[in-house]
Order: sequence, then C-alpha cells, then structure tokens
Amino acid sequence: MNEVMMDALVVGLTMVLVEIVKKIAAMRMSEDDIKRIVIPLSVFIIAGVLNVGMCFVFTPEVAWRDALFEGLRWGAVAGGVFGIGKAALGKS
Repeated sequence: MNEVMMDALVVGLTMVLVEIVKKIAAMRMSEDDIKRIVIPLSVFIIAGVLNVGMCFVFTPEVAWRDALFEGLRWGAVAGGVFGIGKAALGKS
C-alpha cells in the first residue's frame, strides 16, 4: 500500500473513531472532561495503534517504534485537521 494512502487512512480513521469514542464518553462524563482528557488521549492512542497495525500488515520491515512515532505524528495532524474544520464551520 502506498505510504501516502496509509497516512490518509490513519488520519481519516482516527477522526471517525475519535467521534465514536466521544459519543460513548458523553454518556458517562462531562463535556469539559471530554474536551480536556478524552479527545486528546484518544486521538494519540487510536492513531498510534492504527499506524502500528497497518505497518505490521502492509510494511512489516518497519520497526514498531517508528510506526508508533509516525502514528502519533499523524494523530496530531488528525487533531489539527478536525480543529480547522470546526473553525471553518464556525463550531469552535
């Protein structure tokens, strides 16, 4: 699989899965706790795990630590893309 495709897939899936986590957390936590704790943690954890898993399947020669680092980096990108989208829609 193309590296750019993998990166885009990690970012997109991270955004979708974080929204699912956010909906589940909304049943149990306050909105402030979700914004301060759940969203930042889930973005990095999900992106890191997704990237490690995808590298394990598609590019097994990549070390898991390098894949985790890239996943964390793409998690930060996913968070930024989501924030920019909310700002553009006037929801932030």
